[in-house]
Amino acid sequence: MPFDVSRSEDASVIAVHGSATVREAGEFREALLSCIADGSSVTVDLTGAASIDAAFAQMLLSARLSSSRAGVQIVVEDPSGLVAAAFPTSDDRPAVIRMVE
Repeated sequence: MPFDVSRSEDASVIAVHGSATVREAGEFREALLSCIADGSSVTVDLTGAASIDAAFAQMLLSARLSSSRAGVQIVVEDPSGLVAAAFPTSDDRPAVIRMVE
């Protein structure tokens, strides 16, 4: 899974291309945790993702804890059905991860 990381002073974007699976999740996880540590909002852009497996979705869920502790919002853009199902949102509680379609 190739991905690109773009950073500005107040935001980071990680754009995923191709398949996002357990085999590629380690390197992505390190990039995601680095962006969270910067303290800026993080957008995970899945527009270019061809497929996403459950292990990758679980890794994003785990990032919720890290981002919550750091006070960082994670936004997932153009999620697949699997990722959207992993991040139910509700108007009655603040979402740590906000879905954008």
